[in-house]
Amino acid sequence: MNFHSTCITNSQDGLKKPTRNKDWKCDNCILKIIPDRRNHDKSDLNKDDIKNIKINLNNISFKLDTLSDSINKIDSIEKSISFISSKVDEFNVKFETILSKLKTHEKKNIELEKKCAILEREILSLSRNANTLEQQNLANNIEITGIPKTENESLVVIVNSTSKVLTIKVESNEVVNSYRTKTTKKSGSNVVICFADKNKKDEIINMMKKRSKIDKKPLLACDLSTKFTNQRVFINDQLSYNNKKLRWLAKLVGTQYGFKYTWANSSGVYMRKNDGQVGVKITTSHQLMDLDTDKKISELWM
Repeated sequence: MNFHSTCITNSQDGLKKPTRNKDWKCDNCILKIIPDRRNHDKSDLNKDDIKNIKINLNNISFKLDTLSDSINKIDSIEKSISFISSKVDEFNVKFETILSKLKTHEKKNIELEKKCAILEREILSLSRNANTLEQQNLANNIEITGIPKTENESLVVIVNSTSKVLTIKVESNEVVNSYRTKTTKKSGSNVVICFADKNKKDEIINMMKKRSKIDKKPLLACDLSTKFTNQRVFINDQLSYNNKKLRWLAKLVGTQYGFKYTWANSSGVYMRKNDGQVGVKITTSHQLMDLDTDKKISELWM
């Protein structure tokens, strides 16, 4: 049995009588067998640190990956913003172009409205002039309403009968023409008599007014012929187409707004609300439209 030199005693007795404990070791050997706890503890601490470092590295790696995703998302957002910005810029350019065109069209519309207003005034003026000329051409004519139409009638006889009832002498050469107007009314058409001069026409009109208003003796169809009924006969200036329309509208407005008098003659159409007032001459339908303040007959102005 071998012993470490340090494990045996220096005495002879110790060499001759070794200890019974086979596992006995000297102190130096025991120290060699027992591991250095400082080194062991140091080794254990390094493993924990490494483990923690790995965990931290993993966390850092995860965060870096997350950061990378965030950066990618930010890049994507930036690209989207850049795309939207370019589209907004493109829209702004188009909008400015459209706005510029709208302004141009607006200016053109204003110019067209001005031109239309000028043309409307010119047309109205031409219409007035045409109506005036037409009425002047009818200055010598009368229009008789209420004479029934018969077969083989003679308008010359009607003219003579009318002048006789009104106690006016009419020579044949004083009548230029006579005819019936075209109409779709069941009541029959009117009789137009064209005189050679305005004086004869005025004489008949004045006598007719005297008979109906002063003498209070209205003219009846049966006064002209026994073949006719007792329906009333009216004799007035023949009016132009436009003046007939104005007279009709004036009567409607007058009825709605309390005008006492509405009449027409060769000089135009007139309205008067009360006795003693000056009659208002109506030359256009716009005047009547302005009088229709409550829009009682607004459908007529469409």
